[in-house]
Amino acid sequence: MNKMRIQIFGTVLALLLSVPVWARVLAVKPSSKHQKLTLTTDESSGFRVVQGKHLKLRLIGPGMLTVSVRLNHRAKRSIFNGRLEVQRAGKRIKRSRLKLHRSRVGAYRELPGLNPSLPKVFRLKTPEGVQNYVFSLRGGRGTSMTLHLSYDTQVKQGPASASDPLALVSLVPDEEAREKEMAMAVIPPPPGKTMPEVEEPPPAKEEPPVLAVIEPPKLKAHETAAALKKLPTAKAPKVVKRKKPKTVIKQAPKAKAKAKAQAKARPKPSASLPLFSIGIKGGQVSPVEQKIGGTTVTGSVDLRFILPLAEGRLSIGVEAGYYRYQMAVTRDYRENWLQILPLSLQIFYRFPSHTMFEPYLGLGGDVFLTQGKAIFTDRPDSENIIYDGRKMLYGAHLIAGLEGQFGPGFLMIEARYGKSFGDSGAWENNPSIAGITTVAGYRFVF
Repeated sequence: MNKMRIQIFGTVLALLLSVPVWARVLAVKPSSKHQKLTLTTDESSGFRVVQGKHLKLRLIGPGMLTVSVRLNHRAKRSIFNGRLEVQRAGKRIKRSRLKLHRSRVGAYRELPGLNPSLPKVFRLKTPEGVQNYVFSLRGGRGTSMTLHLSYDTQVKQGPASASDPLALVSLVPDEEAREKEMAMAVIPPPPGKTMPEVEEPPPAKEEPPVLAVIEPPKLKAHETAAALKKLPTAKAPKVVKRKKPKTVIKQAPKAKAKAKAQAKARPKPSASLPLFSIGIKGGQVSPVEQKIGGTTVTGSVDLRFILPLAEGRLSIGVEAGYYRYQMAVTRDYRENWLQILPLSLQIFYRFPSHTMFEPYLGLGGDVFLTQGKAIFTDRPDSENIIYDGRKMLYGAHLIAGLEGQFGPGFLMIEARYGKSFGDSGAWENNPSIAGITTVAGYRFVF
């Protein structure tokens, strides 16, 4: 008997576990009608958002909204930059700076000239009640955004109740509503026949004007003709026209305040997205013209500001580094060394290659702060100093490099040819202390 009860209980438990959960993932339909795009690679669809034209969405929570974002551009750029902003009930709940690689195989069916990026997925938790979302984009000129939306919820997303003042658009129509729409569909006429024309109702006839007529008083039979002459004669009838009532539509004060708040809350589209970059480099520097010391180690910090020109390929910046030359001449019993702190103002241009790696060129001007010393090694300390002092020199350089994006920044390799002008003090014949520099580094973009 106990075994039978256990079997019955196990069967009931299995049936309960096999009942599906009524949560469903809905393909969200926004309330603002934007152009819908479809990729040919993975058949993913989305709504296109451009700057100044927002995408509005209305949901009933609670639930989880999944947003897949792609950036687009008409040029085949390797990196797409933009900023996504999401507002709910007029408050910004998410602001994300996007930097996405271009999709190598992606293309749009509707707009084949538009190049999409790889997607990035966000998840937004929707609280209870009716929630209004606004998705907007800020980016460079020619940049747009494609959003693919799905909503996981257990709440029915139909129109709100009659007591709710908001009229919701149903995300997924019910079966009954779908059957009604199919029944109301117009059946096309068979070939060779035309649809009967619908007669328009005749225009409403205007009502005749109301006439006010003054009737003469009724006379008794015994009244004489003289009395009749004294009676006033009847005047012409007056025509009285009915005036149509004027309909005056007054806007509620709450609606006016809400319209003003929405107008102020609209963000102005920005024409560009300037970014900062910080790079760390390390390598070697070798003299060229005269022997003032062997190849030595160098390091520098590179700070750049990416200009909103030429699709973000033009940048200016400053760089500060350090290296040291040292040389000992045994036959003359001399030793020379020079510590150099170069400060550079530079400009760069990155060429589009439509690959992972992109070449760039640059040029700049230099200021060298030097601390030098030259001594005789065979004399006492009081008589061995040839030179000991600080000087400031000037110079210029040319740069050629190659960089590619790895992780949050760019990995780069760079070669530089430079020349200095002036006397360093520690060496004779005023040699150039710049030389040829080869470095490798990593550049972070913010």
